[in-house]
Amino acid sequence: MKVGTDSILLGSWVNPLHAQHILDVGTGSGLLAVMMAQKSADDAQILGIDIDDAAISQARDNGQASPWPQKLDFRCTPLQALGTHQQYELIISNPPYFPPGQTFDPQRQQARHTGELSHQELIEIVCQLLSSDGRFAFVLPTTPGLELVDMAKAHGLYVQRQLWIKTREDKMPVRILVEMGYEHAPQPEMQLLSIYDLDNTYTDQYKSLCRDYYLNF
Repeated sequence: MKVGTDSILLGSWVNPLHAQHILDVGTGSGLLAVMMAQKSADDAQILGIDIDDAAISQARDNGQASPWPQKLDFRCTPLQALGTHQQYELIISNPPYFPPGQTFDPQRQQARHTGELSHQELIEIVCQLLSSDGRFAFVLPTTPGLELVDMAKAHGLYVQRQLWIKTREDKMPVRILVEMGYEHAPQPEMQLLSIYDLDNTYTDQYKSLCRDYYLNF
């Protein structure tokens, strides 16, 4: 799985704070897990899971090549089989969102389609794994993202922070980043970010958010 802007945005935006146990659902190449390792507590333990053997192999290589291999663990397992013995203070995911029907190459089809893990299943299992003071953060296109927010609310999770993403300042938002928890926030933090200026250069806001992860910022 290639490095994507969605994961770069999510990993830059989410602050692990003092989370001791972090779960990356659908880790792919391990990008989000490694980003969490870069800014989490020294004793944090981060587990990345995926159902693609090749992706997990690559994630393990990337984790070992990072400065934080002691924090990282990668397993080839579906979320449904993970078990609920461990509670997580932070669960992070760039989940699939295409419904069955679209055709990609086999690996990308598995990564992009919701057939192996529906959003309803994702929320139900997240609620079993999330600690009482934990946070669940994800990135999705706007429509499925808002639908997932509604599903989560029905299970007692509430929006704490939300970031709308435009590709360019004159465009409509195309992505939504959401952080949810069990505490009801009367006024969640709402922000808007454009990736590109009207002249198609990166905005200062985008560079400020992601500068810890781009060598050219």
